Amino acid sequence: MSAQKTSASSSASLAILGGGNLGQALARGLVRSGTLQPDQIHVTSLHPPSLDALAEEGFPVGRDNSAALQGASTVLLAVQPQQIVALVDEIRDDIDPARHE
Repeated sequence: MSAQKTSASSSASLAILGGGNLGQALARGLVRSGTLQPDQIHVTSLHPPSLDALAEEGFPVGRDNSAALQGASTVLLAVQPQQIVALVDEIRDDIDPARHE
């Protein structure tokens, strides 16, 4: 079973847009569970210094949502409800239904 998980995750990549408490917990949980490796999870935040610990753990981090989406097969929006409309407006042209889950 472990080999299947590793095989499936080797080509997977995830963009977590919103690197607050929820986004960071999800990123770390996916790594702890063995689902993905840190370098497969790109985490973004409007406040990149809050992502310093994730960067030290090997996660790609930054402020640029478009860049995070370019390499991702799956997108997870982890922002507060009042931020969702602005985020969706920002990334609307970067989402490709044929590529992103």
